[in-house]
Amino acid sequence: MTCKQHLNRFAGGLVFALLVVLVLGLAACTTNDVYSQNSKTPVCENKLWHETSLYLGRSISTGGEVSEADWYRFISKTVVPNFPDGFSVVDANGFWNNAGTTEHEKSKVLIILHTGTPASHSKIDNIAQAYMEAFKQKYVIGGTSIICPHFYENQE
Repeated sequence: MTCKQHLNRFAGGLVFALLVVLVLGLAACTTNDVYSQNSKTPVCENKLWHETSLYLGRSISTGGEVSEADWYRFISKTVVPNFPDGFSVVDANGFWNNAGTTEHEKSKVLIILHTGTPASHSKIDNIAQAYMEAFKQKYVIGGTSIICPHFYENQE
């Protein structure tokens, strides 16, 4: 065997070994690891949810800004009917680099906890599309994470 063949064989074996370690490591991770075994807080109990955040800029491309009244009207007409069980809204300021200049814009972050079904993702897509159409937005940024929620209850 040539030196190159030995190196290729070694590299292939190394990649295989790393994959085995990765798979075994991931298999050892379970939802029971979400909280310490010593914690009094219950573990996830396999009830994973999705948390989607939509970053909604308030500047209107034709001039002006989405007012609080317009925002609440949008929430009432578009978000509440799709997620009547609840959601959160956070005021934010977005910053980005535009050809060497730092730009900023007032924003709202809409946070929705949901089951992760295709229907719930479709509703979120529709909300983003409706916002872009209503307020002349070029983009809405969104992201989804899988979370293990815990509801804290007052024990008094």
